Amino acid sequence: MASRVEASDPRWLLVRRVAASAVMARSHRLQAMLLFICEKALADGAAATERDVALSVCGRGPEFDPTEDTIVRVQASQLRRKLQLYFATEGAHEPMTLELGRGTYWPAFRERPLAAAQEPPQAEATAGRGRSRTLVALGAALAASLLACLWLVLQNRALETRLAPGGAQPNVDRLWGQLVGNGQDTVVVLGDSGLPQIQDLLGHQLTVNQYQRGLMSALREDQLGAASFALAKKLARQRYTALADVGLATEAVRLCAAHGVRAEVLLAPDAEPQLFRGHNVILAGTRRSNPWVELFEDRMSFRGHYDLEKHQFQFDNVQPQTGEPLAYAVEWGRVGYCRVAYRASLDGRGHVLLVTGGDMSSGAAGATFVTSEPWLTRLRERLHLGPRDPFPHFEALLRVELVASSASQFELVAHRVVP
Repeated sequence: MASRVEASDPRWLLVRRVAASAVMARSHRLQAMLLFICEKALADGAAATERDVALSVCGRGPEFDPTEDTIVRVQASQLRRKLQLYFATEGAHEPMTLELGRGTYWPAFRERPLAAAQEPPQAEATAGRGRSRTLVALGAALAASLLACLWLVLQNRALETRLAPGGAQPNVDRLWGQLVGNGQDTVVVLGDSGLPQIQDLLGHQLTVNQYQRGLMSALREDQLGAASFALAKKLARQRYTALADVGLATEAVRLCAAHGVRAEVLLAPDAEPQLFRGHNVILAGTRRSNPWVELFEDRMSFRGHYDLEKHQFQFDNVQPQTGEPLAYAVEWGRVGYCRVAYRASLDGRGHVLLVTGGDMSSGAAGATFVTSEPWLTRLRERLHLGPRDPFPHFEALLRVELVASSASQFELVAHRVVP
C-alpha cells in the first residue's frame, strides 16, 4: 500500500532507511511499528495511540485492553533500543536522528549539529578539511580504544570462566561456541509461569498461534464464569517465570558474553515467530509454560505430551531403542524429566537450544547439563565423539530426582543424534 507521506520528505526517507537496515532486518513487527508510527505523525500530524498500534500492527482485536495486555509497550521498548543501535552503527553518518520518547508514540527527528553547519568559506576550506581529518583520526582512535577495552572485558570474562573451580571447560566452550559462533543475534526465551494455570481453567492447551494472538483474546467470561475469568485475567497480567529458567538465562548471558555475543532475554509473551528464523534461540521452560516449543515438538525423538484430564505429563519415545520404555512419565514431586535438544533453527541459518522440563523444577537439571564440563564430557562419550569433533545436533533426556519439588540429582537416560 502506498505511503501517505511525500516520497521526497527527508524524514520519511530516513524512516525507510532505518526500516530497511540490517539492525531491523529480522524484526518485522518492529519495522511495521516504526513505519506506522512515523507515517501517522508525518501524514496526519498526530501521535499514534497504544490502541492504534495494537490493532494495526500487533494483530489485536477491538477487545484490546492496554491495562491487561502490554505487548505494545514491550515492542516499543525494543524499538527504542533498535533505533539507538542503528544511529550508533549503520546510521552513524546520518544527517538526522530519530527517537521515540518513553511513554509516547511520537517520533522526534533531530538534525545532527555537524550536518546542520554551513559549508566553511573557501579561504577556510583547507583548514576545515584538516580539522575534519584530525577529528576523524581521533574518532577512529577512540573507537579502536573502546573496541580494545570491550575485547579485554570479554576475554577477562572468558578467562574467569576457564579459571573457575573445576578448571578448563573445553566442551562447554565448544557447545556454546557452536551455538552462537555464527554471529547471529541470540535470544533467550523464558517460560510464562502463569500460563499452565490459565490452560487448566480453559480446559485445553493453547496452540502457539493462539498464544501469539494474546492471552486475553482466548479468555471469555461466558465460557469460564465470573470467578475463573477474573483469576485468568489476573494470571495473564502477571509476568513471571520459573527460578530454573532464570538460572539458565543467567548462565546463557554469561557464556554468550564469553564468546563475544550479546544475548537478549525475553519472556514467552514477548517472542515472535521470526525469532526462530535466522537467529540463535535458547528456549527454556515446560511445553505448557512456553508454547514456542511447539514449533519444534514434532521434530523430536522425545515428544512432550500433557494429559489435562489425568494431570499427567510424559515424554513419548517415538522410536525406542533396545531396552528403552515407550514413554517417560513424570511422578509429581518425586521424579521429573528434562529434554535438552540442540537443533537447527526453522530456516537452518541459526541454532536452537531447548531445555524443556516436564515440570518447572526439572529445568534446573537441564541448565546444569548444558553448562557443566563433566556432563558434556559424558555426553560426548555417549555420542562417540573424538577430541576435535564438533557437537552434532542432538537430544538428551535426563531423569531428575526431586526432593521437596526441587531437583537434587539427575542422570542421562537416553540420547539421540539428529541426522
